[in-house]
Amino acid sequence: MLDLKRFDKKTLTIIKWITLVVMAGLGQFVGGAFGDTLLITILIGLFTSPKFNLKYLLPWGLGLAFLASGLPTLVMLAGIIGVIAGQQILFKKRRSGQAKLSGAAVKRLEKADFSALTKRDVAVFNEVYSETDAQLTDIKRWLGKTKGLIKLNEETQLMYYADAVMQEMAKEPADLMRANDFVYKTVPTLHELLASYLEIAQHEIISDAQKEELRNARAVIRDLAVKVQAAYLAVTEDDVASLRDKVSVAKRTMEDTL
Repeated sequence: MLDLKRFDKKTLTIIKWITLVVMAGLGQFVGGAFGDTLLITILIGLFTSPKFNLKYLLPWGLGLAFLASGLPTLVMLAGIIGVIAGQQILFKKRRSGQAKLSGAAVKRLEKADFSALTKRDVAVFNEVYSETDAQLTDIKRWLGKTKGLIKLNEETQLMYYADAVMQEMAKEPADLMRANDFVYKTVPTLHELLASYLEIAQHEIISDAQKEELRNARAVIRDLAVKVQAAYLAVTEDDVASLRDKVSVAKRTMEDTL
């Protein structure tokens, strides 16, 4: 599955122009109605965004080009079906983010209140939540792979707080905004770092230089664990503020009574 989100804007633009040039060459080489359709698609593509080009315009432009090609019916249909099938395979979306959700995450979301969110917000939440859940599933498994990581997880309570953040987000999906750093920076960074860590840690022989790199990596993981705790404080801020207000009201009530 091709995920355009992992490419920056500059890279997408380069891919767009390379694709347009290739299509222009193909249009000139083949000629006829096929080539004319490709050239029209390219002209439209010049003024549209790279993501729109790659995801919609170019695949469907190729499909229309086959339709206008005048090739034998079976060849034409095979070309159209191939283009559409390729587009669906490359850019297939996760439906509501549910495909990658763990069993625990599904149970958490059963009671989620999405009433305050728009349909688009719900779709974004589901996608982000499922991706974060999948990464945390890997992280939890990886933290149990070595004695050093097991000890680190116990000392920092990394997964305890990470799971707590996910529970709070499921209860209040609007909290996603407060957990931006958690879902977009902290968890992906932790996921990437642990994957690289284990590539070295599971070697049969580890050099002194590599041991030092592992120690440095564990220090960074500890720093990320602190950020996870900060994310938990951020998503529970309203609850703490509400309790603080209630305590204040109760104190005033007691003072008035006395």
